[in-house]
Amino acid sequence: MNDQMLLQRALDAWQLPGPLRIEPLEGGMNSRAWRVETAGELFVAKLAGDTAFEAGLLVAEYLEQSGFRAGGPIRTRTGALTVPLGDQCLTLLRFAHGQEIDSNQVEDLRTWGATMGRFHSLLQRLPEIPVGMPRWPWSWFDPTAEQVRIESWIGPAIEQSLEEIGRLESMRPLTLGVVHGDGAYPLVERATGVTAVIDWGAAMWGPLLYDIGSAYWYFQFEKENPQQAFAPFLEAYQQHNRLPAEELAAIDVFVRMRCAVQGFYFSWRIANDISTGIADAGENQVGLDDARITWEQMANLRWR
Repeated sequence: MNDQMLLQRALDAWQLPGPLRIEPLEGGMNSRAWRVETAGELFVAKLAGDTAFEAGLLVAEYLEQSGFRAGGPIRTRTGALTVPLGDQCLTLLRFAHGQEIDSNQVEDLRTWGATMGRFHSLLQRLPEIPVGMPRWPWSWFDPTAEQVRIESWIGPAIEQSLEEIGRLESMRPLTLGVVHGDGAYPLVERATGVTAVIDWGAAMWGPLLYDIGSAYWYFQFEKENPQQAFAPFLEAYQQHNRLPAEELAAIDVFVRMRCAVQGFYFSWRIANDISTGIADAGENQVGLDDARITWEQMANLRWR
């Protein structure tokens, strides 16, 4: 039985009205996904095997129930979030309509900041941290992990990040909550202005500054924008989820952490020969090279 037939059979758990039109979606570094169309409705079927997968689904479900579009899961007829498919789990997600923002445009940058501020605020009211979600301090961010020996800069970068964050925490508590974990790049419906944030598989419990630092990392990657160009994002964020000024001034620490996380992530992919979401294994090395370059670029970044 081929993959398409296995997928179709697994989707029976949701009792969708047929016939189903299923097309693979590109991208997804840690999962596989398909566009599912039936009776005029669109969904996304997503297959992943990470232990935190269901925790992220619960976060997206909570946001959807709170009126925030998050590509949340549709439960099966028995109430389950996922069904087994091979050695992984399959879920069915709401299709999030919209276009990616252009962070070079000030209004789109404001939309990004406001959207992140909104979901951070909503998630502060999450009744409990989902089982399986990584909790701060994140034990996986380990400078002694075997994989980081692939390149000599990764371990010291992680150690430096942990030392910087330790100094911050010794001076003042950090605001903790559920973070998206991967920049939370929003989609926006231009006609209505409604936004959505999808892909919650990397959600964690930790400092909200990690998401903000990740956003700056994405904003600045391969660009030479002045630091103040990010101000519209921060202003919009603060309108929806205000952080203390002295805490927000420590963004640079979490920007560097994001660079080190990229190094950790791509060294893990290389060490485990993982090629999901890329054309060939050489792209993992490109990702690792980019992480090293941005680490070097951000080494002297100071926000304060």
